[in-house]
Amino acid sequence: MKKVFYHLGLCVVLVCALLGSLQTQSLRIQLREGIPERKAVDAKGIVHDLEETYLLHHYNQETYDSGKPKSYRSDLSVFTAAGQEIRGTVAVNHPMKVGLWRIYQYDPGVLLLVKNPFLPGVYLGIYLMLAAALLLLFDKGLGRNPWLLAAVLLAVGTGIYLFHGRLLSRELVPALQSMWYAPHVVVYMVAFTILTGSAVLALSLLVFPGGNRDKLWHVTDRLTCSGTAFFTVGMLFGSLWAQDAWGTYWGWDPKETWAAITWLVYLACIHLRRFRPEWQKGICLLLLLAYICLHICWWGINYLPFFRGISLHTY
Repeated sequence: MKKVFYHLGLCVVLVCALLGSLQTQSLRIQLREGIPERKAVDAKGIVHDLEETYLLHHYNQETYDSGKPKSYRSDLSVFTAAGQEIRGTVAVNHPMKVGLWRIYQYDPGVLLLVKNPFLPGVYLGIYLMLAAALLLLFDKGLGRNPWLLAAVLLAVGTGIYLFHGRLLSRELVPALQSMWYAPHVVVYMVAFTILTGSAVLALSLLVFPGGNRDKLWHVTDRLTCSGTAFFTVGMLFGSLWAQDAWGTYWGWDPKETWAAITWLVYLACIHLRRFRPEWQKGICLLLLLAYICLHICWWGINYLPFFRGISLHTY
């Protein structure tokens, strides 16, 4: 069942993402309080006439005592072509939906209008892959040891609770003020920890040829499957968060790209373990390569100078 969910979910995401990339409309509209507006601009600077009329009632920008931005919020009404008024508030991580359009707080005084008719299909694929990751965790990962799995899940829940509590006392930029922040980060940290154990065992299998190799290989396999399951969940949580914050679930940001590369290499390890178990040395080398990719994704994006200024994941 997990294979069906994984492959079907991935196919649904890829197909809907491809179709969506051809059909998605993304427009920016700048509003001034009390002045109706029906024109928006696309990424090429082309002006579009909208069917709806947008009226900004009030724009509010809050800052911390230090002067750092705390929140951007627009209270507005949208008048449809049929004359219906839809009133709501748009803030970072809190988009407003009007028909097929989703309205995002893009910049101070600027809203982003996004229409992607294939977005429900993308969500379906993401949820299928989340289900597959959980099945992988229970079937091939730590699920074989229910007490260990319960301990890990308890640690995840405790980590989310504690991490979220710490976040409330920090001066976070608006994009980081999301319910997805703590789950996304904590699940990734658990994945990193488990995959570190997998890499250490893979290295020991290469360096020390003696000992109980079958048992070590079995534990390495369990850790790899478990870590990949958590990594999948963390990456998909990030996609759902990005959709709420920026109006796109995938933007080819450097960190997103390296997360995808890391994920694919670990999936290659799992597939090779299933279909070519005799390639033990090659799989161990591939696990070490995957671990290097994981470090580039986790640390490299934050510290390598050529990524700074172009990644949305550096603050």
